[in-house]
Amino acid sequence: MKITLLHYTSAPAVGGVETILAEHSRLFAAHGHEVEVICGEGAVGSNPAVSVVLAPEMQWNHPLMLRAQREISVDRFGENFAALKNALVERLGGLFEGRDVVFLHNVLTMPFQLGLTEALWELADRPGGPRFVAWVHDLPAANPDWAYRHLLAREPWAKLARRHPRIEYVAVSELRRAEFAALTGSDPRGCRVVPNGIDPVAQLGLTENVAALAAERALLERDIVLIHPARI
Repeated sequence: MKITLLHYTSAPAVGGVETILAEHSRLFAAHGHEVEVICGEGAVGSNPAVSVVLAPEMQWNHPLMLRAQREISVDRFGENFAALKNALVERLGGLFEGRDVVFLHNVLTMPFQLGLTEALWELADRPGGPRFVAWVHDLPAANPDWAYRHLLAREPWAKLARRHPRIEYVAVSELRRAEFAALTGSDPRGCRVVPNGIDPVAQLGLTENVAALAAERALLERDIVLIHPARI
């Protein structure tokens, strides 16, 4: 399959979502898929098996992005927001052509780049495009203390509290799924739960010999492993 993963930033940027993005892209590539990451900032060539495409309009400090965000913080749609949305529809629409599935990490539920969110909603409306899957890591609109919650009553902010009918949703936990369902007024069964995984060998810092022993004995697949520090 031809798989695209999209997020604001990718490695070497360090963050929870960037870490998961790197793991997902690595695993997809290792299973023979053609993988591409689209982001505003990232390192091209950090993983030879994964293509990284930079979209300048997705950079947080792009002049048009900054003007568009300021515009919608005080008013409704304006010329800067429209120009940004149209530029992203054109750029991403071309990049999505021929792709089988596009994973959207956090960009439909976070308020950082609402021009991007608006563009993705428009692209998802187009018939014959790729399958879209929105990965819900964070959900500020579900937080009653969120400073911008009052803006959810108007566009484009309202999209942060709605689900797109042609996009599949995945939450990283049961709690996040429940919050998403309550926020959007949708059936929780319409949102899958896929917890963030880790590479236990890397996480535990196992040496090559210990990792081989763990694999041979299937230790990492067991519920409990008791280690008795006795000399042999």
